[in-house]
Amino acid sequence: MNSVADCFGIEAASMTASQRGRQKENIARWVVMYLGQELCGLKLRQIADQLSFTRTRNIPNVIGKLKLRMSADRGLCSKVKSQYDT
Repeated sequence: MNSVADCFGIEAASMTASQRGRQKENIARWVVMYLGQELCGLKLRQIADQLSFTRTRNIPNVIGKLKLRMSADRGLCSKVKSQYDT
C-alpha cells in the first residue's frame, strides 16, 4: 500500500479513510484493490480488511472501472504496471 501511495503522491492513510457521498475519485485506492486481486490473488474480504472496509460489495465494480480507465489512459496503465515490480 505504501508504494502505491508514494507512486500517486498521497499518504497511505488516505486510502483507508472512509469516503461517503460524491468525492474525488481515489485512484490509488482503486489500484490497491486491483493489485490485491490481480497480483496477489486476495479474496474480496481480504481486500476489504486491508482497506478497513466493512463491506465488499463495491470492490468488483471499482476494479472494473479501473480496468476501463487503464484501457483508455496509457499513463495510468504505466503507473499501475510499475507497481508490479515493487
